[in-house]
Amino acid sequence: MKLTDEPITNGVAQLGQIGNVAVAVEYPLGNTISAPAPPLVMVTGTIGPGTLASALDALCSLDQTFAWVRIGNTVHILPRALEKDPSYLLNRKIEALSFQDVPGAQEAVLGAVAQLSGPKQQIAILQVGMSLSFSHPWTASFKEITVREAFDKIAQQLGPTYGWQFTGATDFKYVTFHERLGVRLKNIKQPLNR
Repeated sequence: MKLTDEPITNGVAQLGQIGNVAVAVEYPLGNTISAPAPPLVMVTGTIGPGTLASALDALCSLDQTFAWVRIGNTVHILPRALEKDPSYLLNRKIEALSFQDVPGAQEAVLGAVAQLSGPKQQIAILQVGMSLSFSHPWTASFKEITVREAFDKIAQQLGPTYGWQFTGATDFKYVTFHERLGVRLKNIKQPLNR
């Protein structure tokens, strides 16, 4: 795989197309939603053949902004600086999370975030070209789950290789779900889904 003046998320998208894994990307957050988002680092490099883990290691070495972790069937690309920050929204734990006949991802995300203790978080769910409805109403319960893991569970209800993207700013965040992570085109400011 070769990247030419592209963000590493394009390489991750290429890996997600050939594997049977879901991909979640957490972009660095801006200071405020009214300010421009932090720019992504553009890299040039070649990733040789190997395992999924070795390819992800190589991609993250090209852009030290990001680290990766695999949780179940989902590969997460996340800001290295926030990886262990307990105050970061996606690292926060929900002690008990229950869903009762939830019809779709939007209601599930809002329900999960509402279960957090402490200060409330403002988050939006963007729908881009696909339905966010589950195939049937979802009922489930989880204990001691992070917001990241809750988003993974929600994506899995949409489909086995569905993932998500998280972006925005400290004062307003949003999540989008995707069947496969799309390649980011040059000069496009927002994450792409398909």
